[in-house]
Amino acid sequence: MVLNRVHEKSSQKGNAVLLSMTQQDQRSLQAYGKILRRVLEVEGALKPSQIKEVLRVYRDVAICDPRLFHFQIAARNIDEGIELSGEVSLRELKTGLVALLQQSGIRSVQDKIVVLPGPSMQGRTLALVSLPIVSLHRDPTLKSEQTSQLLIGDAVEILKRNRDYSLVQGPDGYIGWTNSKGIRSCDPEFFQKWISLTRAAFLEPIEQGEITIPIGAELPLLERGKVLLPDDREFQVREKSYRPLRWLKQPQRQAVVKMAKRFLGVPYLWGGKSIQGIDCSGLVQVAYRAAGIYVSRDANQQFLAGRLVATRSYRGDIVPGDLLFFCSVVGNISHTAISLGDHKYIHACDGGVVINSLDPGDEDYNEARAQSFAYAKRLIQ
Repeated sequence: MVLNRVHEKSSQKGNAVLLSMTQQDQRSLQAYGKILRRVLEVEGALKPSQIKEVLRVYRDVAICDPRLFHFQIAARNIDEGIELSGEVSLRELKTGLVALLQQSGIRSVQDKIVVLPGPSMQGRTLALVSLPIVSLHRDPTLKSEQTSQLLIGDAVEILKRNRDYSLVQGPDGYIGWTNSKGIRSCDPEFFQKWISLTRAAFLEPIEQGEITIPIGAELPLLERGKVLLPDDREFQVREKSYRPLRWLKQPQRQAVVKMAKRFLGVPYLWGGKSIQGIDCSGLVQVAYRAAGIYVSRDANQQFLAGRLVATRSYRGDIVPGDLLFFCSVVGNISHTAISLGDHKYIHACDGGVVINSLDPGDEDYNEARAQSFAYAKRLIQ
């Protein structure tokens, strides 16, 4: 799912990007182009000299929360065009920008933007927090602002490494830099085992020899009084020190899925939440209410809740009732669906409420949706 660096001018590449987009995507780009020109108070085509302001407005429009998406792009004027460099965490933040510039009149663009995780990671992106508490920072130095913290046992995706620090995305979706000594890389099999086991949520701190577990940490529960540590050791703890969290609360999950399926065939209606017509986030809201859970109204608001359980580079832990989130042409969260398990999901789209699949071998496979899938989050713990 990772795009390699591209250095050719977008007089060729930009046209190819535009031609590969659907008519709906191209209409969306035209709408975003109008927003850019209106905010910048520009009539007609954009100019290369305006690129810094264009990047600022694009960031504000495309990213619902900059703490959850990595967008560090620099630009400089060259000849009659511009050169873009830097990094993004979703390819649409790159391809959408290039296509938007192309469509808005800036024809010559040298694209040197890298989509993370980049080729240098060679697929080694899964890791666990191995120290009791580690800090997340805005920049790769302890002197920069601390934006959050991670606790032992938290599963993270590594987006980038430098000499001493790693850029990671934590289970709440936050992206930040942490000292690499505080995380432990692991293979997909161990990672899958780690996140699929019942959890022990610690209600009091544990300090026993070299092992420290802070309040609020969660570790896999192997059996009563025994947890698994990130280095694959088993560790005995007092039963009163934790509360079991059973991930698969079947009655709630079944209630969500059952309610969503009752809307199969209902026509799509922007802003709708009834059997007469419904939209994607309305379907999620109504289905979750059947399980006694109230969620926000829009897809980009719903994305802020829950635990991150799947990304583009890792889809191993999506279960029925999880929420799937999809990106628009410019990289913002624009669509949501409810997992039915086995790569299938139910959602409200232009054709009404239907069941589709992320699996290319499935007859319900929807290629456009599969390519725009970004994250899955779990609200029912």
